[in-house]
Amino acid sequence: MKKLPIIQLRDQSGGIIHENVVDDFLVPQSSCNEAINLHFDTMGAVKSRPGTTLLGNQISAGTDILGLHQFLDEGAGSNDKLVAVHGTVAYYLSASTWTSKRTGLTTGLKARFTNFLDRIMMVNGTDETLGWDGGAGSFDTTNLVSAPKGHFIDNFRSRAWIANTDDNPSRAWYSTVVSSAGAITWDTSEQFIDASPGDGEDITGIKKSPRAILLFKPTHTYRIFSYNEADPDPQIPVGTYSNESIVDTKAGIFFHDWQNAAFHLYAGSMPTEISKPIKPYLEGVTLANRNDVAGWKDTDHVYWSAGDITLNGVTFSNVVFRYTISTQVWTIYSYPTQFLVGTYYDDGLTLEPIIGDNDGNIQRFNLGNTDNGTPITYSLVTKWHDLSGVRSNTDTITKLSALHRNGQGAKLQYQVDFPERENSWESIGQLEKVPAHIFDTEITGKRIRFRLSGVSSGEPFVYQGIEILKGFSEDIAE
Repeated sequence: MKKLPIIQLRDQSGGIIHENVVDDFLVPQSSCNEAINLHFDTMGAVKSRPGTTLLGNQISAGTDILGLHQFLDEGAGSNDKLVAVHGTVAYYLSASTWTSKRTGLTTGLKARFTNFLDRIMMVNGTDETLGWDGGAGSFDTTNLVSAPKGHFIDNFRSRAWIANTDDNPSRAWYSTVVSSAGAITWDTSEQFIDASPGDGEDITGIKKSPRAILLFKPTHTYRIFSYNEADPDPQIPVGTYSNESIVDTKAGIFFHDWQNAAFHLYAGSMPTEISKPIKPYLEGVTLANRNDVAGWKDTDHVYWSAGDITLNGVTFSNVVFRYTISTQVWTIYSYPTQFLVGTYYDDGLTLEPIIGDNDGNIQRFNLGNTDNGTPITYSLVTKWHDLSGVRSNTDTITKLSALHRNGQGAKLQYQVDFPERENSWESIGQLEKVPAHIFDTEITGKRIRFRLSGVSSGEPFVYQGIEILKGFSEDIAE
């Protein structure tokens, strides 16, 4: 029997690597098995995430926000507007009030937008394709006379592109090049490109990149390099079900691939799968939610809302996956409502992500200490630890401390060896206000992992790890 040295389990900066992906013998010491509503931006510490704050008024409780986009014009930007679609109306934010700008829309249809020729252009697949200059006038047909009623829109190489009508779901139409007068026209009988029509898949998204405009289908992606040059067959063997999951960032274009339970990064060649550490969670994204995965970004992170998921018998509500671009670290958030759309918003003072949910709210993301008034629950499950460094040994912990700030009231629990029930945990106790809460324990096993959980509605909780202060090991080799 040997005395255990003081062991510091402090570094969690590696984020989530689920135990079903990498065996616990090989999982990096800095990783954890689960983290809900926590992030790892401060190296060596874990911090509870910020909340959300209502932007303007709630439009209507219990109903979906179906489109969200910021119109930005050139010059002074006096007509910059944040536009949202809800029900049969397109609104813009006037001061702190969502104000009607276009009415009579077909209810229940997702709206998509692009900024082009100092106008915001809007499609929803059914209603007339119209645009707006952000001023006192209404949506109209300027530069959109005879434009198709497509589901998706973008601009690329001085042309507007519209894809997927109900009659031609595998077709992308393009306008003329912008004239010297700043105008475009449409000829839908001539100016189009078909992407493998009749292959059983419709176009599900469109996004411009530096060299090509990408046409997504559920399991493939096509590249259009110009109006007369495109992939005759798909060269990219992955795609997406959700246009809203496609996010353009400083690193490239990210998107969700439901077929392979993955997120990918496209940076100009073959996409790279980036989500292996959280694959078991992604496998829980349901068929019902595959079309509604919605993404957005901030300066160093990409977020995807994916609805409820279930893993090992535990259901996580309104999940948001968060990827840090600079460190390639994953974590998972959970919210009271499901986010359906997101955008980046510049109001002249701040640049921040904005999201629209399934309860008629448009909210400022990562702002405040609650989720629009609802306290934030958090949970961390560490990796499995062999305290003596030898799995065959039996280790006993008699004293440990939990290091934290603002974590009073949080529950500390543990599991040893191979528990009969995955979600069965033994209690160590609750944290007190002291930054290093010491517990006397009698924990015995060949391996151990810890779970910390609590609720936050004030200053963010910071977890700095666990120190094993006293214990001993029964060395089987003796």
